[in-house]
Amino acid sequence: MILASASPRRKEILALLGLDFEIVIPEGARELTYSHPYRMVTENSEIKARCSLRRCAKKHVLVCGFDTVVYLDGKVFGKPKNQAEARHFLKKLNARAHQVITGLCILDGKSGRKAVDLESTLVEFRNLADAEIDAYMQAEEVMDKAGAYNISGYGAALVQKIEGCFYNVAGLPVARFINLLGDFNYKVLG
Repeated sequence: MILASASPRRKEILALLGLDFEIVIPEGARELTYSHPYRMVTENSEIKARCSLRRCAKKHVLVCGFDTVVYLDGKVFGKPKNQAEARHFLKKLNARAHQVITGLCILDGKSGRKAVDLESTLVEFRNLADAEIDAYMQAEEVMDKAGAYNISGYGAALVQKIEGCFYNVAGLPVARFINLLGDFNYKVLG
């Protein structure tokens, strides 16, 4: 199995599942931007998987690509471009519910077969004071995270509640991923 991602959170989740995998970063993958988040994450997850498959020496592999965004008020929040944009994202999300949407794509390098799906989780932030947002930005690296927060780290302190898959908010919706792997006769348990 190949993980087509540089995300340390995705790496940690696959390791927690006890999966045997290698990482092939999809360098040079040109991500698409759309106003419709479902199309965006599914197409970008496939682009990343295909890019990593091209870089693989072995072709008898399953390549797994993911793309995660935050969606609020008809706008997609990806990874912030700078600290000012990260602060803007966090202020927009403050005391609000938003969707975290992850696209998944699995490519079978041998047969060329693919499976694509997505997961959406509703996340509600607490009502945060500006000082809490500033403290969070000092404590956490926010630049490599959709919406500028990491629910698996200090970002847990930002969240009031979630409805749906916790692991999706971290970037890899486990149940949905396991179901897709089943389409390729890959069993995580037994």
